[in-house]
Amino acid sequence: MEEYKAYIQENLDYPKEFIEYIFSFNKIVSISIKHNGKIFKGYRAQHNNDFGIYKGGFRLHKNVSLNEMKKLAFIMSLKNRLYNLPFGGAKGGICIDVKDYGKKELHQVVKEYTKLMIDNIGVDKDVLAPDMGSDETVMQTIFEEYRNVKGITSFSVVTGKPKYIMGLDYRKKSTGYGVAYFLINLLNDLKIKNPKIGIQGFGNVGYYVAEKLIQMGYKISGVCDSKGGIVCSDINLDKLSEIKKDKGSVIYYPNCKMFPPKEFLEQEFDVLILAAVEDSINEKNVDKIKAKIIVEASNAGINLSVEKKLREKNIIVMPDIVVNGGGVFISYFEWIKGKTYENFPTKALDKKLQQKVLEIYNSLDVKKNQIRTDTYNKVLKNFFEIYEKSF
Repeated sequence: MEEYKAYIQENLDYPKEFIEYIFSFNKIVSISIKHNGKIFKGYRAQHNNDFGIYKGGFRLHKNVSLNEMKKLAFIMSLKNRLYNLPFGGAKGGICIDVKDYGKKELHQVVKEYTKLMIDNIGVDKDVLAPDMGSDETVMQTIFEEYRNVKGITSFSVVTGKPKYIMGLDYRKKSTGYGVAYFLINLLNDLKIKNPKIGIQGFGNVGYYVAEKLIQMGYKISGVCDSKGGIVCSDINLDKLSEIKKDKGSVIYYPNCKMFPPKEFLEQEFDVLILAAVEDSINEKNVDKIKAKIIVEASNAGINLSVEKKLREKNIIVMPDIVVNGGGVFISYFEWIKGKTYENFPTKALDKKLQQKVLEIYNSLDVKKNQIRTDTYNKVLKNFFEIYEKSF
């Protein structure tokens, strides 16, 4: 969190008291989940609800920590305001290595998390969504356990659910598609044709970014997962997906150059899309980055302490707060569906997302290349107005 406070203090002109206010949290819940003789730490950070109920992801990952949840909840508050949604920011998760446990054990751990968090979440209180390591099955578990404990069938306690319990098919694609739409607007604006595109991360977000870009006529030249990266002239997405499913990694895709994950980031891409873990670009590798455009499809993919160096190298940075809000934007419609039973066809949702992306993109000064700073200032002004009236 300290790097975010330092970034805002250095780049924006707000009173010290307001900065303390915006970096305070309304509620932080830490729990211990006991299962089969083991203890797993769980968290939910509820940052700010000045503009609506809390809304944010739920992740299952070995590196989940309270500080990480606080940082991501803060980003969610700002992102929800940028997208003009009636939500505040929250984030939660369990510190667990999903690779070490089967589906039944993960199911039980998530059920216990839900029981212990039951009074802190709810359709008009705090709505969870999929994040790293979780998916629609995990959301279904939370939905069912909430129903069992509370005795209430609340279809909007989580979003990113299966369709048969009031989910939306388009929700799974929406974060990746939104990232792709932002990038396409940028490439068109800068008149860049046939860019060499590399994607770090081949989970849900990375896959759907690639799918939409390919649908729109672009080629993917590189993909990386936790085991390594590949660089080719043109990657067949269906073939790559099958290889990943069968063999566990993209590195088995034939006739490509292979690189360790860290070296993949240093290859000569026109566009580097970060769709994996936090702080992928940091003090150790910032001087080796050769991409002309970096798109932060994952939250906090760039350590804020090095963004200035990237801009000094004339690298355009499209930050997380701007580009990866497609998921929460479409989650809003799933939340509404769960409350009102109103249906939203996929084509209509895709059109809404494209319109929202264009609206936000047109508000950016891309050539100025301080998109994060300008966007933070834009949304923080909203919070500052409330702060001034309240204190």
